[in-house]
Amino acid sequence: MKFCWCTITVKNMEDSLKFYQEIVGLSISGRFQAGPGMENSFLGDDLTKAASLSKL
Repeated sequence: MKFCWCTITVKNMEDSLKFYQEIVGLSISGRFQAGPGMENSFLGDDLTKAASLSKL
């Protein structure tokens, strides 16, 4: 069994990205607008994408 990623819905994308980068140590591997008022960001380390943040 493989773990691909976990999607986390957040209220504030900038604060969440800051936390995952500075505290957890993940880097942004992708970021895009998913629709009006919606944004997704993928984060990971050198080996894998670990988290997907979604602002709805």
